[in-house]
Amino acid sequence: MYPNFDFILERKILNKKLVFWRIIAIIAIIMSMSFFINKNNLNIEDSVTNIVNNGDYIANIEITGEIIDNMYNISKISQLSSDNNLKAVIVNIDSPGGAPVQSEQIYLALREISDKKKPVIALIGGLGASGAYMVAIGADHIFAYDMSLVGSVGVIMSTFEVTELAEKLGIKPIIMKSSPLKASPNFFEKDNQEARSAIMSLIQSIQSHFIEMVRTRRLTNLNNKDINDICNGRIYSGSQALKMNLIDQIGGNKEARKYLEMKYQIKENTPLRKINILKKDKNSFPYEYLNNKINDLLKLFLNNLEKTLKITL
Repeated sequence: MYPNFDFILERKILNKKLVFWRIIAIIAIIMSMSFFINKNNLNIEDSVTNIVNNGDYIANIEITGEIIDNMYNISKISQLSSDNNLKAVIVNIDSPGGAPVQSEQIYLALREISDKKKPVIALIGGLGASGAYMVAIGADHIFAYDMSLVGSVGVIMSTFEVTELAEKLGIKPIIMKSSPLKASPNFFEKDNQEARSAIMSLIQSIQSHFIEMVRTRRLTNLNNKDINDICNGRIYSGSQALKMNLIDQIGGNKEARKYLEMKYQIKENTPLRKINILKKDKNSFPYEYLNNKINDLLKLFLNNLEKTLKITL
């Protein structure tokens, strides 16, 4: 009696399909569990903070990555100034900078805490440049490592124009505006000296304000020429920055805790409490999370479907 190869092949295909759908079911269960776990953990740090809300503590704030407008909850930083249990704030910085307004807002919020006689310490990790350095000078004392990158006091704006490319593609932009400088620079307009001069004037205005902040906080004893030589957009190592008084001390968290105990009598064993100041859109989270999971599931389904079809041909 010869084996029925069609029957064997059908059984193999059926078994593969059953395995595939079992995998899909397991993934669906994991996805559901993961969704509810993540949803419940959205404010886990705040929940822990509410539970451990008694006794003195040092707040720990993190500024990492590019600083983007409306990225941080400034009011949450400001509220720390009125917390009687707060003894100090340590700001961990590892950022290339970013949006000038958001950087200035964080700076002002840190000064508000300091004005309430609560010391603010900045710890620059790998990078504390441009807007991130603006944040750092809001602190009363700045630490960095010897090889940290510090400074870059300057302003930059980048743009481009695609007029020639549009012309080659047969696209003719039609721009109507109230004055020549409205919405300049513009991708669909040739660069011109009037627009360039206006933008440079804006950049210089922001730069002057930035330099004045650095002068007030760090370089009060230097003349204008020396200050401009330091604040020329250059980046410095931590060791170089220390010599120029852009930072106060070489070190990290351990040295910062010792400094707080020595100068402000805040004991080294005072609990450190992480304060999450990132804004979170709770309403959009479930939809974004589900959308990503559904897309991943769909890709998996299509890949397995393609393999199954190949077997049956």
